[in-house]
Amino acid sequence: LYFQWAYCTSKEVAEAAGDSLSALQLPAFTPVADSLLAFLGQHPGARFFIDLRYNPGGSPLDGYALAERIAAIPDINQKGKLYIGINGYSGAAPMLIAQAFRRQTNAIIIGEPPAENPGHDGQKDFLKLPNSGLQVFYPQVLLPVPAGSKGPFMPDVVVPMAFEAFKNGRDPVLDYLRAH
Repeated sequence: LYFQWAYCTSKEVAEAAGDSLSALQLPAFTPVADSLLAFLGQHPGARFFIDLRYNPGGSPLDGYALAERIAAIPDINQKGKLYIGINGYSGAAPMLIAQAFRRQTNAIIIGEPPAENPGHDGQKDFLKLPNSGLQVFYPQVLLPVPAGSKGPFMPDVVVPMAFEAFKNGRDPVLDYLRAH
C-alpha cells in the first residue's frame, strides 16, 4: 500500500490550533487513516509505504497519531512491512513524523537524508546574495538538539535519487521496495 503524504495539514490540525475557518476548508485526516488501516487489515500480507518525500511541512500531529495507531497493530508494525520515505525535500514536520515512527514502530526509514539539521523547527527565512542573486535559507528559530544526536536524521536505508534514474522516469526507492 502506497500513501503519498504531500503536505501535513488537516481539519483536525486546524481545529487543534483553534482555526475554525481553515478547518472548514481542509479535509479530515482520520477517515484517511481509518481507510488505510482497514485496507491493511483486509490484506494481512501487504507492506505499507508512507512517502514523506517532497513533503514541505505543516504540522506533525496527524503523523504522531498515525504512528501511535500503527504501533498498536502487530500485523503492520513489523520490520519489512512498514516503510517511511524521506529525502532532502522533506520538511520539518515530515522529519518529526519519521522520528516518531522510528521511536514507536518497527518502520524502516528509507531514502535520502533531509536537508534540515536537528534543532531546526522548520520556520525559515532567506537572504539574497548580492553578487550571484542566489537565495540562502536559514532557520529563524533553533530548538535544543536532543542529547545523543550525532548530526542529521539519517534513513536506515540510504537510497539516493541518481540523475540517470530521474531522467529515465525511475524511482530508486520504489525499485528497492519492489526488490525486497
